[in-house]
Amino acid sequence: MNRYLYAALALVAAQFFGVNDVQAQQNNEGRDIAIVMPNTANCTPPESGLGSSPDEPLELSPGEIYDLIADHLAHDETNPYECRWIRMIGHFRATNYWHYEGRIFPSLGAYYFDPQIDGARSLIIENFANSETQKITIQASDIDITGLFYDLCAAADAEARQLEDEEGITVINMGGPCHYGNLNGLMLADVRLNQHLAGPELRMRGEANRDTFGRLAIVPEGHPARPEIQNAIVDWVATVRIGEEAYLEKFEDAQWIEEMRANANDWQSVLTDPEESPFTRLSHGIDQHETDFFVERQDLSNLLTGEYRRADVYGCICLAETCNDAWPLFSGDTRYFQRDYICTRIDWREGAGWSAWH
Repeated sequence: MNRYLYAALALVAAQFFGVNDVQAQQNNEGRDIAIVMPNTANCTPPESGLGSSPDEPLELSPGEIYDLIADHLAHDETNPYECRWIRMIGHFRATNYWHYEGRIFPSLGAYYFDPQIDGARSLIIENFANSETQKITIQASDIDITGLFYDLCAAADAEARQLEDEEGITVINMGGPCHYGNLNGLMLADVRLNQHLAGPELRMRGEANRDTFGRLAIVPEGHPARPEIQNAIVDWVATVRIGEEAYLEKFEDAQWIEEMRANANDWQSVLTDPEESPFTRLSHGIDQHETDFFVERQDLSNLLTGEYRRADVYGCICLAETCNDAWPLFSGDTRYFQRDYICTRIDWREGAGWSAWH
């Protein structure tokens, strides 16, 4: 089995389907089932021609490459862009998903208003060639990059067919970006940052726009949950200020904790850095700075009727003199932002109340 493609070999099928179901399928078909979470693959570019090296790339936008690949898939054609170096300009958003750095969208507007914002018409930046290129410092920037393109989901499907043909193993690709549809696995590896064009922290802003296209509503003043939400964010800030170890102790997923400990450049490390943390800008206690709380507009009625489990709430602290016209309008603008404000999600748990620890 390709050790790169299946870097996150997951679980025996029995853990997902139950022992009886798996045994029945094995008896009926005479084969084993493996559930895998493909999250990376290797490829070798051609020796010459356009796309053969970072110095001789193809030039396409994220939207163009997405549409071209979709067209080739629709016609069951070979992907001519597979394992080619491609140069593009787009809008970058950081992520903590798997080991990836983020996604690159065709534009800032496409990030907000593309109907399939969670992945469509965007590519995943798997890693940067230069370790000094940090996702948090270019978060929400327009950037010019060159990266090695490959289709992770196509590679995963090919690997699965090979295992079925050669070893009689039925492979189910579950988890990882391909779990959400084939075109969610369009990858750029070994990415070079050619130019930082605009940003960081470009976003749609303006309080007057909240009721027209903003997706976050303000938790109403006087709502009975506001004091508890305030206490939750005060606790979060206090823990962050102690340091990363105290921060990570609040989480229950041991594997995730180890991954965070190993990554010195993730969001958690930025938050808890004793010298670089955005919280060093809080010259007074949190009660001396503007705070506000937001809920997904679609969840506002749940919050108002006390269905707190069905309401995603975000607590935000202003790091500027005022955030009257700067608070986030979209939930995507609550993550990995640290100039005007900093936010965290506050969830309701039965028996435990509101908490920033998920």
